[in-house]
Amino acid sequence: MKIKFKNFLESNHRPRIIVIGDLILDEYIWGSVNRISPEAPVPILDTKSENLTLGGAANVAHNLIALGCEVNLVGAIGRDEKGDKLLAIVEEKSILSNGVFRFVHRPTTSKIRVIAHNQQILRIDKEDKRPITEETENKIIKFINKMIPDMDIVICSDYSKGILTEKVFNAIIHRAKNSKKRVIVDPKSHNFEFYKGATIITPNQFEVEKAVPIKIQDKVDLDRSAEYLLNLTHAEALLITRGKDGMTLYPTKEKPIDIPTQAKEVFDVTGAGDTVVSVLAMALAVGFNYQDSA
Repeated sequence: MKIKFKNFLESNHRPRIIVIGDLILDEYIWGSVNRISPEAPVPILDTKSENLTLGGAANVAHNLIALGCEVNLVGAIGRDEKGDKLLAIVEEKSILSNGVFRFVHRPTTSKIRVIAHNQQILRIDKEDKRPITEETENKIIKFINKMIPDMDIVICSDYSKGILTEKVFNAIIHRAKNSKKRVIVDPKSHNFEFYKGATIITPNQFEVEKAVPIKIQDKVDLDRSAEYLLNLTHAEALLITRGKDGMTLYPTKEKPIDIPTQAKEVFDVTGAGDTVVSVLAMALAVGFNYQDSA
């Protein structure tokens, strides 16, 4: 495996990956709290700095760029200041943005996190989670139909903000199947039947618990739940992230493979799933099998 990875790093080949999903602008306000407001029993933040980062599918794309891939990003943003800022960061990171369309009647999804002494004390979400209009659907479908045949792998980054409608997802699966391309799904819907046709799905354990009629109390229950979801989705594999317990890979009709982790104290878990799906996709695109990729 080390030799194969070394060969990838030393080659000029850049995996071509298309990322389709919900685009989010993450805003961070950093500061310190030393007193309580006299107006209400709430802390007063003394602001030290602010920064903007890519979230959702845009963060997946950013991770892939950092891993040396060529990335086409597909989604939609509002005709607003936040949308302008998100698009500017996307282009600054050399992410291809021809598949990023503009909403007419809804804002760019954004999340503002207020952090004091490395501890998140407040999050403010601005979003409209209604399904996208037929016009936006058609633009996205036309674009992915054109691009998927030239890609090495397809990622669907679902944050349940309306981009991955049934019509869009079915178009992705149909085009990918005809082009013999693998589709990786990072899910948010509790209805996993929606993801039928995906090659590999990467839920966390909480998402699995919400999606199965099984109460997960131990590893045996998790194994049963994975089998249930594999039968439901017809996926080739399921990769379940389990926090401090690492990950478990469930290839269809094969024994589960536990992948341990080094537990650390973490202040902010934002984007952990994005990192998993990014590295998995990059590794699969350059020829690693499921186990080595995981």
